[in-house]
Amino acid sequence: MTVIRDPPELVALMRALGQHLAALREAAEIVQQQIAHRTGYSRSSVAKAEAGRQLLTRDFWKTADELLQADGVLLASYEQVRAAKQAQGDRIYDQLTQFLRQCAGKMDRRELSSYSALGLRPLSRWPP
Repeated sequence: MTVIRDPPELVALMRALGQHLAALREAAEIVQQQIAHRTGYSRSSVAKAEAGRQLLTRDFWKTADELLQADGVLLASYEQVRAAKQAQGDRIYDQLTQFLRQCAGKMDRRELSSYSALGLRPLSRWPP
């Protein structure tokens, strides 16, 4: 199985956001469990966010920003990471679409029609 990994630039942005969260939390003398309680997430999710391994939702970052009195800095950083992640997803989608079109060009009509029999959109009609 192939695993798609985030590019190093995106990983660095997520880590920086998480490190900023941890630094603000420690400066405020708040433990991860308190952030978890206020945001509705588990302590382990907060730890993963601080490590840059989990992005969590906009609501999480907004609440954390308010709790830590970050004046919108955490939320703005989250938006930057989310935009970068979306751009990466768009690039992957474009590459997949191009690949599927190439595959469709190499298949005969019988192979293409089998996609319809399975209830799938024929490759000749991609992207959806």
